[in-house]
Amino acid sequence: VVLDDGDRIASAWICFDEGEDDCALVSYTARGLSNDLGMFLLQSAEALARENGIKTLVMSSDAEGSVVWNDPEQLGFCREDDGLFTKDIKPLLGAEDGRAGEKGSSELLTVVSMQNQPIAVYPRRTVEEHNLLHPAIGVLVHNSKGEIYVHQRSPEKSMHGSFYDMFVGGLVLAAEAVPDAARNEVKEELGIEGKELEELFEVVWLASTNRVVLRVFRVEAEDADVSYNDGEVVWGKFMPLAELEAMMAKESFVPGGKKAWEETVKRDLHTKYLK
Repeated sequence: VVLDDGDRIASAWICFDEGEDDCALVSYTARGLSNDLGMFLLQSAEALARENGIKTLVMSSDAEGSVVWNDPEQLGFCREDDGLFTKDIKPLLGAEDGRAGEKGSSELLTVVSMQNQPIAVYPRRTVEEHNLLHPAIGVLVHNSKGEIYVHQRSPEKSMHGSFYDMFVGGLVLAAEAVPDAARNEVKEELGIEGKELEELFEVVWLASTNRVVLRVFRVEAEDADVSYNDGEVVWGKFMPLAELEAMMAKESFVPGGKKAWEETVKRDLHTKYLK
C-alpha cells in the first residue's frame, strides 16, 4: 500500500496470517506516516479482512515498525490482558440498495484499482479526504434533435457550486450497479425516468482533487421529461452544439464534465444523435 502524505510518500505493508475460526493476525511496518494516515492504513486492513471473509482481527501492540496511531481503541479494537488488541469485523452494508442510507459524507463508496477492480469500501469523507480512485457516472442528456441539455448546479453544492455542466454526474455507491447509479442520478437531478440509457465509454480521470473511473451514458429526453426534484439543479435548457460551444468559452463548467465532453467529442459521439 502506498499512501501519499502531502509532500512525501510512505510505503506500508500489511500481512494477514489466517488462523482458525476466521481469525487473522495483522502486522505492519509503516514509517513516516501521519497519525490520520496511520489510522487509514488500519482501516484498509479491516476492509481487506472483510473482503476475504475474516471475522476477527488480532493486532499485536508491539508490531514491527513505528506506532502510527495513538490508541487502537479509536478504531474499535478491544484491549486484551496479554497485550493484544482484537476487533470483530462486521459488514459495512446492511441493505441491498446502496442508496438506502444517509446522503453526504457518510455514504459508502468502493475504492477501485486502475483496472476498475474493487479494493475496499470506505465512507465518502475518507475517499474524498485521501483522493482515492472510485467509480463515477456521467449521463449525457439530448433531445430528439440531438440538442444537449446543459444545466447549472445549485450554489449550495459542496463542489463547483453554480458551475454549468452538460452531464448529469454522480458517484456509484457501494452495492449499487453502475447502470442503476446512472438511472438514479438522472432521476434525482432532472426527474427523468423510464428512459433507456446507453453506455458510451469509460475513462480514467486523475486530478489533484478528484480521481475517478468514469463511465459515460446517454439518454434521450424532452423538455416535458425534465423536472428539478432535489434542489441540486437551478436552471437548464437543451442547446444546439454551436450555442454550447460558445457558452463553454465564457462560462465556468464542471472540470469533470468538460473532461467527459472532450472524450465524447474525440469519439465523434457529440454529433451522432443530431437529426
